[in-house]
Amino acid sequence: MPLIEAVAHWFRGWGARQNPSLGTPMEQQQLLEIARKFAVGNGYDWVEPVDVEYDESRGAWVVVTNAMSRGSNLRVVVEASSGVVIEHVFLPR
Repeated sequence: MPLIEAVAHWFRGWGARQNPSLGTPMEQQQLLEIARKFAVGNGYDWVEPVDVEYDESRGAWVVVTNAMSRGSNLRVVVEASSGVVIEHVFLPR
């Protein structure tokens, strides 16, 4: 799935999860780029589609690759205020 479709997938329900610190389309694109660069830079495959949700309790965005499949998923947590990856986990199955 191309990146455009991944972003469109993300926008479903966007209003319910919107965070003012990442509210514009450019900032949303930057979030995906942060997560993608982290994945590729650490030797993980970036498999689309991706799912993005805002975790209000942590003030962070959670990006999950290969979102339509069970297994081979990378979960990257990006702090909303700084754009820093604060956690990641690979889910093999």
